[in-house]
Amino acid sequence: MPGTLATVATGIVRVLGTFAPLSFLGDSLITRPLAVSYGQFLAIAAIALIAIINWIGVERAGEFQLFFTVLKIVICRQLSPSR
Repeated sequence: MPGTLATVATGIVRVLGTFAPLSFLGDSLITRPLAVSYGQFLAIAAIALIAIINWIGVERAGEFQLFFTVLKIVICRQLSPSR
């Protein structure tokens, strides 16, 4: 999945960089100790946003699954004959 996220982020930056008001995305934001462009910073932000959205979705799905698992256990206990 990391490769997919990197591809999506790169695609977002490349498409946005074609618009004249966003042509600065190729310019350097930081030059030392490592050169980082505005586009790379935007790609990092896009990956962070996608990861947060994914985390929220996984957390909610886990809560949904836990609720229905408990509900199934309660129903099975109610339907099973008493000992």
